[in-house]
Amino acid sequence: MMFGQFLIKSLVAGMLLSGAVVGACFAQKSELGIGAGISNYTGDVATGVEYRNTKAGFNIFYRYNANRAWSYRFDLTHASLQGKDEYINDPFYQIRNFKFAGDFTEVSARIEYNFFNFRVKGKRRFEKWCPYLFGGVAGVMYRGESSLQKNYNYTNFSIPFGVGVKHYINPKFNIGFDFGARKMFADNLDGIEWQKDLPKFQQVNRESTDMYYYLGFYVSYLFIKIRCPEENR
Repeated sequence: MMFGQFLIKSLVAGMLLSGAVVGACFAQKSELGIGAGISNYTGDVATGVEYRNTKAGFNIFYRYNANRAWSYRFDLTHASLQGKDEYINDPFYQIRNFKFAGDFTEVSARIEYNFFNFRVKGKRRFEKWCPYLFGGVAGVMYRGESSLQKNYNYTNFSIPFGVGVKHYINPKFNIGFDFGARKMFADNLDGIEWQKDLPKFQQVNRESTDMYYYLGFYVSYLFIKIRCPEENR
């Protein structure tokens, strides 16, 4: 838990530092965005992605486009989560009837690989549509209420990875969407963990860890060109 809190503080500091740099000198390489999306989860009360567990969320982000191929992005994401045994078509889960409901706040840093020459004008023709892959690291705080814990609140870390597509609207705006999975190294996202004193019909898989997912749609604003002061002229 201490590592998760340290990671979140470090990522927030990185976002603030990046924001300060934005106003200084980057020329159409920096963008700020806002988006909305949906979340889902797999774990002890959802063995697969179940559409009835889908909840709403939103995010804000800063992206730095280093070159044609690589971009760096910092996100702050908040969304709700839920899971219910009753949605699983299996007698064991139907009898156990566990459930949870909660939310998470995630701060992430990730790198994106762009497949096309997106927005970069010059000798090459630039593309208005661009698919990309991403991966990174995230600190996540989550809380909720479950069948085994009335109120829980944890901090941990996860590994986000996924795919997306962005589209050129005009020199100042992009739109896009991406889908990402978050691999956790904990089994308490749903507030339901293995306990040796539980009856056999209420036991959970002690070897598994939880995952959560986010599908987001966003619009971003690109900063106009500002020259940096030069030390030696």
